[in-house]
Amino acid sequence: YFICFTFLTLIFPATSFANNFNYNYGEVLVPVAPGGLGIGGSMLIHQNAHIVAEAKSAFKGDWLLTAGVGFNAPISTVADLRGYLKIHSQKSNKSDNKLGRMFTELSIDASSWINPVSEVGVDIGAYLISDDETKLKLQTYYRFHPTPTVSLAATVELSGLDNGQLILSARYPFG
Repeated sequence: YFICFTFLTLIFPATSFANNFNYNYGEVLVPVAPGGLGIGGSMLIHQNAHIVAEAKSAFKGDWLLTAGVGFNAPISTVADLRGYLKIHSQKSNKSDNKLGRMFTELSIDASSWINPVSEVGVDIGAYLISDDETKLKLQTYYRFHPTPTVSLAATVELSGLDNGQLILSARYPFG
């Protein structure tokens, strides 16, 4: 990450643009089909780095817990690029292990404002699962910012852990 961060810093100096998106937030997640509920959040730890965490469950003896670190870099006055290294714990009612299966995720995410209240983005990467083959991650999302205190989003997971899943969310910025 250090080499990637250094490369991006040289190409896109921090003095050129400010962060275009808020990286301090709490979020409520509602996965659709299968249903469930989740919470998540992000917090800046440096101007160009943040930590993230997320927990989701369908309340059937299952969970998906995620925690990680990310970098963020503005690439224009209306777009940001992010990269993530995350650790996952996934448990289903079929799992024998009490902690579920552990695996990592490497991904890169880009988002852009298409108008003053609408943001679109794409997230690509890979889930590196030791007891299974690597699963490619591809998600796309639309986020609507009707007020400074809340934003609403719809995310579609095109490939990855839950192919074709729709996740609705409400994000509450802080800080």
